[in-house]
Amino acid sequence: MSADLSASRKAGMIAARVAEAVIADVDRSDVTHIGTMLKALVNDPVAQLAIDPAIATAELLAVFRHDRMAARGWRYPSPTEVSTDLSQALESLTLALAARYRRYL
Repeated sequence: MSADLSASRKAGMIAARVAEAVIADVDRSDVTHIGTMLKALVNDPVAQLAIDPAIATAELLAVFRHDRMAARGWRYPSPTEVSTDLSQALESLTLALAARYRRYL
């Protein structure tokens, strides 16, 4: 990342990548999961932030999805709702993670 970027901008960029990675990991196929684990093993910081159980980024996604299902009375979502939930999950995770990362930058 460019040194002239603000901490907020850097945090937002990192957060967006981690949000995508955590959703990919949670919704993974076996091939995707193996790829993410391999990236984490070679010290890819985005993969590590997304899948490290000690950091618990996936818990943010689980809480978001739980709240969405509860709001719709636990009925199975339509394809449109799934698409909307995914977009909103990315946005929600990115905002939450950016706030978290800004504190460390």
